[in-house]
Amino acid sequence: MNLSAKITTIILLTLTLLLFVFGWFAVRDAENVLEGLLDKHGNALAKVVSDFSVDLLLLEDYPVLETVLTSFAERENNVISIEVVHNENTVASFGKLTTEPGKLYVAPVEFRDPLTNVQTSFGEVRLRLSQVDNQKIIAARQKGIIVRTIVAFVVLLGIISLILRKTILQRIDAPVSYTHLRAHET
Repeated sequence: MNLSAKITTIILLTLTLLLFVFGWFAVRDAENVLEGLLDKHGNALAKVVSDFSVDLLLLEDYPVLETVLTSFAERENNVISIEVVHNENTVASFGKLTTEPGKLYVAPVEFRDPLTNVQTSFGEVRLRLSQVDNQKIIAARQKGIIVRTIVAFVVLLGIISLILRKTILQRIDAPVSYTHLRAHET
């Protein structure tokens, strides 16, 4: 194997290693960011249900609260179940019969008295979201990152090989003129 082939092989192996390292970190980072965003979404949904539940819990209008939970859950297609707990009892709920994995988000039901400005917690909302949809979103994002990384790698490899061929490798492969070197020695 000549010197230029060895240099090319070393550069290709180094770039391939860098591609895998960069790709792995990019995929892990994207997964963490997406999971964080999905957690924020789940917490926000639980808080919305919690805020809406305050008046209905104060009025003890549990049938209307259950109707609202059902309507809310049907609008958000990844909701598996919702429970509103008041005085340690589930007073309203929505639930799909499923065995799919889910993640639980809990938000306190709190009331701030406008006269005294005292905040009282008197229940909680337990919202369970489907992890299947979240995993599909994360997998699609990871595939996109992998494809973009490979395309960038191929383009970068082409550019580097062109530069190497025009500069360093051309000089290495060029025949050495010994008569030219002997003329400089004398």
